[in-house]
Amino acid sequence: MNLNILFNGHYYSMNYLPRSYLPTWIFISTPFILLIFFIFGAFLFLKRFFYRLVNISNQKPHGSDLWVSNNEKKDMFILFSFFSFLLYAIFFNVAMLSGWRHFYFLHIFLTYISVFGLFNLIIYFKKKISMKIIYSLLMLPIILLIYENVKFHPYQSLYFNNLMSKEQIKRFQVDTPSLSRVDALKSILIDSPNKKKIFIANSSWTPFINGKDLLAPESKKKLVFTGQDFKKADYIYDNFIYKSDEKYNKSHMIPSDFTIFKKLEIKNVHIYSIYKKNIR
Repeated sequence: MNLNILFNGHYYSMNYLPRSYLPTWIFISTPFILLIFFIFGAFLFLKRFFYRLVNISNQKPHGSDLWVSNNEKKDMFILFSFFSFLLYAIFFNVAMLSGWRHFYFLHIFLTYISVFGLFNLIIYFKKKISMKIIYSLLMLPIILLIYENVKFHPYQSLYFNNLMSKEQIKRFQVDTPSLSRVDALKSILIDSPNKKKIFIANSSWTPFINGKDLLAPESKKKLVFTGQDFKKADYIYDNFIYKSDEKYNKSHMIPSDFTIFKKLEIKNVHIYSIYKKNIR
């Protein structure tokens, strides 16, 4: 494929993305509290590594080693695994699509390093602050993250952290799975229970027809997909993912004889809209 992707307000070919694509997506879609712990944990890991590296000596116990225990060796492997994959994606300009879903496995390493940072922060502060206060302070962001998980469910893949404003979110093309298409189709079927055939168009480039795979057989028979032929459609689906800049490509524009039927938005993230043809 050679699709165009909206990234930070501009459209890029997926084969020629900015090198900042993956780091930016990790930064804007990872909870802020986790980023803080990660930065601190990575700093401690790197500090220990470089200290050991410049002080290698055969004259000291364990002086010739970069680690002195299996746990430290594991820490080092985790750190270098994370940065190896990250730098590979950056320097080789890997083609990606829909945020960083092709690199979601990096979250395992990111979480490990974050927990290491949190562990060391607790060790440092427990000498100065009561552990009850520390745990109370930690519970607040955890409760907030649980709340946002429930709020976004089942669209957790569309999460942006609190560093992103409503206007900034619009500058990124979010990862919308087939789940939203199924939800939209079910809403359309409920709205037109007596129709034998329901004609549905798609304003986006994502293959809307895939959404019918999770529907009951009798529901599938009712649905007729017209692509971007809006004149034949009873409903138009739009998940805000387009092939090119909407300022220059008008193929997704909703005709004036359609009005909004349903709009799903969570925390300023537009997931999809359904438009229904006006009855004359």
